[in-house]
Amino acid sequence: MGKEIENQCFFISESTIVGIYLFQEDKFLYVNPAFARIFGYHPAEIMKRLGPLDITHPEDRNLVEKQIQARLQGDIDYVHYTFRGLKKDGNTVVCEVYGKRVDYDGIPSIAGTIIDISERIKAEERLFWELAVGGALSELAKALADPLLTTERIAKTILEHARSLTKSEYGFISSIDPATEKEMRRAFIGIKKGQCPILYGGRKATFSKGPDGLYPGLWGYALNTKEGFFTNTPFIHQAAEGIPNGHIPIRNFLSAPAVVGDEVMGQIALANSPEDYTNRELDAVQRLADIYALATKREREEESLLESEQKYKALTEHSLTGIFILQQGKYVFVNRRFAKMHGYSPKELLGKHHVLLVHPQDRDACKAILSRQSKGKKAPKEYEIRRITKDGEILWCKVMVARIRYRGKPAVMGNVIDITHLKEMEIDLRHSLEKWQRTLEETVYAFATAVEQRDPYTAGHQKRVAELAYAISKEMNIPKEDAKGIYMAGLVHDIGKISVPAEILSKPGRLTEAEFEMLRAHPQSGYEILKEIEFPWPIADLVLQHHERLDGSGYPQGLKNGEILLGARILAVADVVEAMASYRPYRPALGIDAALEEISRGKGTLYDPRVVDTCIRLFREKGYKFE
Repeated sequence: MGKEIENQCFFISESTIVGIYLFQEDKFLYVNPAFARIFGYHPAEIMKRLGPLDITHPEDRNLVEKQIQARLQGDIDYVHYTFRGLKKDGNTVVCEVYGKRVDYDGIPSIAGTIIDISERIKAEERLFWELAVGGALSELAKALADPLLTTERIAKTILEHARSLTKSEYGFISSIDPATEKEMRRAFIGIKKGQCPILYGGRKATFSKGPDGLYPGLWGYALNTKEGFFTNTPFIHQAAEGIPNGHIPIRNFLSAPAVVGDEVMGQIALANSPEDYTNRELDAVQRLADIYALATKREREEESLLESEQKYKALTEHSLTGIFILQQGKYVFVNRRFAKMHGYSPKELLGKHHVLLVHPQDRDACKAILSRQSKGKKAPKEYEIRRITKDGEILWCKVMVARIRYRGKPAVMGNVIDITHLKEMEIDLRHSLEKWQRTLEETVYAFATAVEQRDPYTAGHQKRVAELAYAISKEMNIPKEDAKGIYMAGLVHDIGKISVPAEILSKPGRLTEAEFEMLRAHPQSGYEILKEIEFPWPIADLVLQHHERLDGSGYPQGLKNGEILLGARILAVADVVEAMASYRPYRPALGIDAALEEISRGKGTLYDPRVVDTCIRLFREKGYKFE
């Protein structure tokens, strides 16, 4: 039987998607195929040849070395941390590692598991970036629609968002005077008094075109080309000339022009990010610059946005946010961005009913919201729905609506942002979490199988206990996720019996006092096996407590009443009922009636009254039976 279990453990280790390792004296004695794949090796290339620091990024080796020494010296028993690994081809991989000190052949060693979380980290970074950019654009779109908010305030807010997204140390936002074509710096960030020679006496910094008709230096390049750019080597850039003496040293530089049509309205310029600028940062700042262009354009207009359709179109036609106006449920205005988003021309949409672009399953909710908005009743101002393009594709969109007057009549104006990519990333992250949970569940099933194959007389006991405990939990209206945790704990509640000799487990006669003490140690042994696994439920504690009793007569801790977890109280009843109803080598099966009588006698002293009543009700009123 021992050889069979050893073969099973080896099969699980070699087949699992989680990396498993054992190292001793700076060399790996064993790694499974999953571990080797993470770092791009074959197991034979690692075992007895490489050590932990050989596969660790140089900048993280001190961290890993400290964690290893702390365990080997006995300062801590086990660790859970992340580090950057170094693959065979020189690339970097982000790893999440669990490790525990063990004694192998009498020598202190470390065993544990490792997971490649690189893709999860990248997905989280992409999601957080898109959420940050989307949040900034959403906030600024609302600000742009507020006629009371000055362009000066909008400009400062836009610059703050640009600096925050890029982590730049310095920055400015400027506008072009249409009469003189001078560039005027409207706001600065990070520059203190005395740091910059062009700022003095409280005067606004202005810059004119040179004799060649172009704005000079790095700060003029985007204005001249009408295209955003960045450079991480500013002093070899073609526009590097023109930086005045005494200027703050520039390590890197990024600029996005604010353009409406063919007219340059100004720019957002940033410098000295702690990391190199990339196209990702440029794209985000350019989107902010487009909003700033609209705000600056509005500042130059003589009439209010909502009073003049011509002015409204001048601001919205270049917006990156889809904009529409509805009257009596039909489109009376859409900007080009809204039409393009749905695969139409603006002219094709005018006069169409808005529900034609809404997913059939979301139409009733959408109609209700817009109807209440148009009537001035309380309704959500922001909501998410699925929309349909001309080609039948589905778009997830965030919609922001407000009641207005258009051409003297009540109307609803809305801003639409395509968030399909965010929804897809959200789904990917959810799938990753589900995959991780499945891995944990497979680990539990493997443990359960290993225990029951050592004790053929109780084969199926853990599964039957788990199923009864789950049924009791549902009957008690315990939340589904908590009930699942109780079920998983039931599957491995006797995992500690791995440490009990097989001859004791299958002994037909009465156990000696010494043998019984060995058996009573199985909850503690199970806890020690499971406590290092990061389950989303307190499985190790439930296993530890499943033999505790309300009056303190249980083991191993002698807990009482409320000291015992509810899940452990449920497992205790399920364990007793299944054990008495089933055959054991030292006695025949006693039957369900005797089992229910036993828990009734112990109700309130040994067992939780609610759990006992629920269990009895399941069997006597609802016909529950063991499979």
